[in-house]
Amino acid sequence: MNEAQYKAWTMRFRKDRHARNLLRNANDLLTLVGYISYFVLLVVCLVHGFLGDWSQLLKVVLVPGISLGLVNVARNLINEPRPYETMKIQPLIGRDSNGKSMPSRHAFSMFIIAFSWFVPGYPVVAVILIVVGAVLAVIRVLGGVHYPRDVVAGALAALACALIGYVLI
Repeated sequence: MNEAQYKAWTMRFRKDRHARNLLRNANDLLTLVGYISYFVLLVVCLVHGFLGDWSQLLKVVLVPGISLGLVNVARNLINEPRPYETMKIQPLIGRDSNGKSMPSRHAFSMFIIAFSWFVPGYPVVAVILIVVGAVLAVIRVLGGVHYPRDVVAGALAALACALIGYVLI
């Protein structure tokens, strides 16, 4: 993504205050959906635990937790600049820090939460959250806080962590 592409993609949001507010509110709302869905997942797995299967709760706590820690280490080591640092743009989503753009933690978190819903056997919820994650990823790019590669890397990191943590181990 270069500056001209970004400006073309976001022209409507830059010209229309209501569209810009919709983008920002959607970012906040979908992020909240991720947090709430993870809390609900923990409750579901807790109920399964009281019914005799504590392994699900252990998995959905450890896999995302350890994976998020690894993603944070990777972000610190890679320390890629954000679009608003390398291009002459004003991000549409408020951001006050520099670097640590890759991989996107928002995308990673939403996708690892989505994949975690497969553990207790709720594939419909998982697929819905995968779609929500994809929409959030697009919003983060349009908002000017991530490059497309950052959100793709976040989604792929979540997929890799889910496969390793839930399938292989």
